[in-house]
Amino acid sequence: MKKFFAIVLSLALLLPLVSLATVDIAALTDEQLTDLASKIAEEQLSRAKESGEYLLSGTYDNATIGLKDILVQQSGSDKVLILAFDYSHDSDESESFLLAASIKVFQDGVELDSAYFYDHPSVGNTTKSIKKGAVLEVTKAYELSSSSPIEIEINELFNLSGRKPGTLTIDLP
Repeated sequence: MKKFFAIVLSLALLLPLVSLATVDIAALTDEQLTDLASKIAEEQLSRAKESGEYLLSGTYDNATIGLKDILVQQSGSDKVLILAFDYSHDSDESESFLLAASIKVFQDGVELDSAYFYDHPSVGNTTKSIKKGAVLEVTKAYELSSSSPIEIEINELFNLSGRKPGTLTIDLP
């Protein structure tokens, strides 16, 4: 009798794993694939925030930039996308985030306009200079044009080397 219950319990525990392994992605509709991709992106964003890892990071010239949060805020009738970054550098001179890198955000294939009126504790930090080794939280904000996914590009301010930008495409939170 104990063996019977052990076998039934084992099968019950393995059943969900078997059902996951048999999902035929090719049989999913476009809408189902889009929904699945959206859920995966949300889970990746959630895990990155929980772990303290950056969503997108890199070193551009002497600057190290890490995208750590993505927020959407209502501003009157408009929605504003707020990107929060950690910024540091290893230059001997003091430098500001404003001159450290090029940040571009696209939605529906069109670059978004910057937003200047938003609420965040780090608003205004983009023009502050910091010394070598210091870390400063800075924000950049953009006027959203729709609820479509966004693509974020980070690159050197003056990209003369032809370096490809670091990119992240994500659904809006």
